[in-house]
Amino acid sequence: MVTHKNKNGQWVDRRAENTHETYWNVLIIILEVESQYIEMARVEAYRAREEAALANARANETNVNAREAMAEIAKLKRKFEEFQKQLFVWQSGQEGTFIIPSSVHPSASDHYDDDFDGQSLDLEGMSDGC
Repeated sequence: MVTHKNKNGQWVDRRAENTHETYWNVLIIILEVESQYIEMARVEAYRAREEAALANARANETNVNAREAMAEIAKLKRKFEEFQKQLFVWQSGQEGTFIIPSSVHPSASDHYDDDFDGQSLDLEGMSDGC
């Protein structure tokens, strides 16, 4: 058995002291490595939270855009339904208060028919005879 005196003047086994010192050195290294891993995990978690916040912001923006698009679609559907009603009234020749959109109003633009060799077609005159 190899012995020596420690700081307190006690005789100790050098092998036990070396083993104890080695154990503490290894434990300190392990704790330092674990501490580094914990810090890396914290940084990674912070980045993940930032990415999640950005993804949530993009999702919220997409939801707002989708709601706006749905509102626009509903508005266009209402306009189309009103247009269909007005067109039906116009085509059936019924009198009433309605607005004919300029895109289908006969006087809004010239209408041509192949049978008339490029002459303007009078749609209002034709509907009177029906």
